[in-house]
Parts: sequence; structure tokens; C-alpha cells
Amino acid sequence: CRNASNRRARPRRCAAASLRGMNASGVVQTVRLVVQLPADQKVMTLAGWDAVARTADAVRTNPEAARVISLPTLLGREVPHPLLLAAAGPDLVRSYVSRESARSR
Repeated sequence: CRNASNRRARPRRCAAASLRGMNASGVVQTVRLVVQLPADQKVMTLAGWDAVARTADAVRTNPEAARVISLPTLLGREVPHPLLLAAAGPDLVRSYVSRESARSR
């Protein structure tokens, strides 16, 4: 791992080598990203929704990411109407939106 020539690739190579050493290289790992918006922006605004969508798009371009799920992925690129969010159910929204953002919608 220390001999890897590319500094950016080194952590991935080390992780992959470690997993192979544990006979666990086929393990699927879920990674949860948190998009922190400026205090005056909320996820249910156009700017917040777009920030989450752009983050999901950027992660999706990584060949190591097999699947990316976000509210914009599930509900569309436009900020959803509150009735759609209510129909989606509180558990779905709570899974993707912090309590603070959900309260301030």
C-alpha cells in the first residue's frame, strides 16, 4: 500500500488489499453522504434540492459506486410539492432529510 504511486488511489488500493486479505473483497458497503447546506438554505428549497441532486450525480460518475439513491433520484429533479412528500411517507423523508430540515420545510 505504501508503494502506490498515485496518492489518491492509495487508500482504495489499501482498502481493497485489506479486504482481499480478509477474504471479504466481495462485501457490499453502504456509504451515507451528508450534504451540509449553508444555514439559510434548506433541502426543500430549489437551491438545496439542486445541491443534493448535483452531489448524487457527482457520486454516480464514480465507477466504484454501483448505485446512488437520493430523494431527487426517487422523487425527481424538481422540488416536490409538500403533498407528494406526505404521500411518500414520513419514514422515507426521515431517512433522507435531517430533523432540522424537515421541521423547517
